[in-house]
Amino acid sequence: MEIESYLKDWRAVAIIMVLAIIFLTLPHLNRISSGNTSLIGDKPYFNMRIAELSQEEGPVIQDDMVYSERTYIANPYQVMLGFLGKYIPFELLSKILPLFFGLISLLMFSLIIDRLNTEPLFKTLLLLVIVLSPIFVFTFTLSNKFSMIITLFAIGSYFFLGKRKYELILSLLFFLPITLFGTFESIAIIAVALVYVLIKKEKKEWFIILLSFIGLSTLLFNIFSHNVLIQSENILFVTKNILKGTISDFGSKVGVGVFKIMLAIIGLMIIWTKKKENSWLLLLLGLSVISLFFNNLNIIYTSFILSYFAAVGFKSLIKREWKVETLKYLTIITLILGMLFSTVSYMSLISSSDPSSEQIEGLMWLKENSMNEGFVLSHYSNGFWIETIAERRVIMDSYFEHTKGINEIYDNTKRMFHSRNLDNSLKLMKDLDIRYIWIDKEMRDGLIWEREGEGLLFLLNNKEKFRKAYSSKNIDIYEVIPE
Repeated sequence: MEIESYLKDWRAVAIIMVLAIIFLTLPHLNRISSGNTSLIGDKPYFNMRIAELSQEEGPVIQDDMVYSERTYIANPYQVMLGFLGKYIPFELLSKILPLFFGLISLLMFSLIIDRLNTEPLFKTLLLLVIVLSPIFVFTFTLSNKFSMIITLFAIGSYFFLGKRKYELILSLLFFLPITLFGTFESIAIIAVALVYVLIKKEKKEWFIILLSFIGLSTLLFNIFSHNVLIQSENILFVTKNILKGTISDFGSKVGVGVFKIMLAIIGLMIIWTKKKENSWLLLLLGLSVISLFFNNLNIIYTSFILSYFAAVGFKSLIKREWKVETLKYLTIITLILGMLFSTVSYMSLISSSDPSSEQIEGLMWLKENSMNEGFVLSHYSNGFWIETIAERRVIMDSYFEHTKGINEIYDNTKRMFHSRNLDNSLKLMKDLDIRYIWIDKEMRDGLIWEREGEGLLFLLNNKEKFRKAYSSKNIDIYEVIPE
């Protein structure tokens, strides 16, 4: 059977669905087989803790697990996690819920393509490009809000494309919760719907209704948030690297593969030849790329737009007449294997991600052997684990928004990490009520210090002021001896 004929066959779509299930379960299975049953990454633990708090406090939460107390509004994903957590253990739920969203999203994308009357070949290629992506694995393997956002968007888009009035109502019901995740997500809904209306020259009335409801919901949520939350500061200590932050082959934790980008560039060149007809689609791509300069995580949304362009490029390679047929097959196989390699490499990377079994043991020791008083000093990237697993308060964690004085707090931690002045450091620790200090291998190997004996590492040798309470191969926990 010719490649083109096979890709049009329904069996190809079925294989892609099976492939998705394999990709979304293997990271967890690999992790469990190595003896580590913990969740992957740090943000799932933050979501789990907020979900648990939402069971008692509702969506508006007073979060006192960091030095500067903050008010937090739980997003719909965390609220759903909290509701279902009454019946299913949180850790299990945090693994199966993203998988469920991933399969539903893929199914809805397939149905959307059918409603757009796109040929079967393009449908198969688009689904294949979506699944063969590190971002697909990230979004629907780790417990995160994006899995729910993408799913709600896919279902809402499917109903928006319908012809019956009740389908408009259903599309609104699925779109409106997305406005509770943030203003950017609301703008994304409007932008995609507007591009469809401008290209297809239809559903103008539906779009006006959608714009009205989405706009009103976003406005009300922003007014409510403004009255409840502390205004976010301009974060001064986080630097952005667009390439490293958005391309998985360059080390991004959430990024697009190089081969997908290559296909997207080919698709862009093809669409550009008819730029007058596709001007709005090109504008949508341009705006989505620009959004990456404001937030690297917007690559998750941009990836789905790139998938469309990549599928166009992929289809052109298959449809094109090749003088050497063997070269055509080799090129197509190379592209598929390249995308597969990026995805499998990413799966291997996240399956071995922190927290490790050693970290879990250290956190459990901290929970069981430390006083629930004062704060723990560590790098902010360890904050969510210390808060959730050890159930101890930290000076700061990785959630910087709506935290009063976050830049000053960071400066204070940096001062303590790098100063070799014992009196100044102890005074600052006393002022911040620091009782324990968590130091791991990553902190010693460049995350904070470049070599032994720098700053706080030197001061910790003073046994009159600091006691090594716990030690393993890669982790040390020190207790600050009170005066």
